[in-house]
Amino acid sequence: MEQQPLKLFHPHFGSFMEMGLTRDKHFINPKMLYDVIDRVNYVGWHDSNRNYYIDHKEQNETNLIFVTVSGGGILELDNVRYSIQSNTVTVIPCRVKTCYYTDPMQEHWEFYWMHTSGNNITNILSHLYHNHIYTLEINHIRSYTAIFEDILTSALDGIPMTLFNSRKIADFLHLLLEESISRGFILSDNNAFVKTVVQYIEQHYAEQMDLSDMAAAVYMSRENLIRTFRKHTGYTPYAYLKRYRMMRACELLDCTALPIKDIAARVGYSSVSNFIAEFRTVKHITPTQYRKK
Repeated sequence: MEQQPLKLFHPHFGSFMEMGLTRDKHFINPKMLYDVIDRVNYVGWHDSNRNYYIDHKEQNETNLIFVTVSGGGILELDNVRYSIQSNTVTVIPCRVKTCYYTDPMQEHWEFYWMHTSGNNITNILSHLYHNHIYTLEINHIRSYTAIFEDILTSALDGIPMTLFNSRKIADFLHLLLEESISRGFILSDNNAFVKTVVQYIEQHYAEQMDLSDMAAAVYMSRENLIRTFRKHTGYTPYAYLKRYRMMRACELLDCTALPIKDIAARVGYSSVSNFIAEFRTVKHITPTQYRKK
């Protein structure tokens, strides 16, 4: 998909203005799936200049997500200004009035954006918003931008398109929840033991580890640990461990030239074939394919 000039109406000047470059895509989703799965309504990429300014005076009926690659923007919510910096995810749930624009102190604002609908993503983004989590710094931005690129470049249509996009939304939510959980943003004080398990996993993920080790770290039975951890995070402890290992593996694939077998060992896998199989389950491609993207 080729870049196109971005020309939008500027409310302050009362006219259309050149605001940078864009790639975007609109989706018409089958109504039969509206109450079943999360949906992408509109997705795109902007490299905006200092003229870029969007004012949603009316409440949006869709959720809005930004992933900022470089430069920066300003988000205004409830008469408060928030800085949007590079390597961050910004979430604005539906039915929230807002405006956003390129930071005047920056030359540009490069970001991916997505308008979404659906009960699952609305509930999660609303939870973050009501806990005053609007912008979250992320460790591995390529994993996020790859999701947007997959949606932008997909040639699917109709129901297959909607199902594909729904799976990509799920991938995005998994990444976002992992970042939020690892920082303790969505855990209450009463659930400190869950944070302890998360910290244990992130400190020992490169070692051979099983559920008994995690349970021992918080002095709980295996069964109680699984039930309680899943209640507060949506994952079993092992599922969280697996996805965290994959996140660290992606970092090594991006930033090093290590052979796949060495990366497998560094993230806790003694078997390369098991590592490749689990990587494919989580990322839907092999480690070699991921490195070539």
